[in-house]
Amino acid sequence: MRIVELVEQYAARHGKRVLYVLSFGTERVRQTIQTGKRFDQSLVDFLDNRKLPYVDLMSAHLRDFAQFKISVDEYITRYWIGHYNPRGNFFQAFTIKDKLVEGLDPQPLSYATDGAD
Repeated sequence: MRIVELVEQYAARHGKRVLYVLSFGTERVRQTIQTGKRFDQSLVDFLDNRKLPYVDLMSAHLRDFAQFKISVDEYITRYWIGHYNPRGNFFQAFTIKDKLVEGLDPQPLSYATDGAD
């Protein structure tokens, strides 16, 4: 959390904004699915309390897993081969996309919501 504070200070000094991405390997996802408890809950609470922009891939995976009637191991093999496989990369990109676009100014034309054509 101290590192996030330092990053935020640096970004503020340089007129930048940061989008944090909480990404996880297979064992952390497996553990969270099985126990329902996050090892990083204090970090999530910290980001929420500071109203910092972030994408939480753990929450996205939990929502995604809930749509299936498969084992945790079967779910893991859908997205990982030690690191994300192509399907996992696609999952990550689409999970991040909306939050990333939200932070862009101006937004890309294909995502602009100001009514301009």
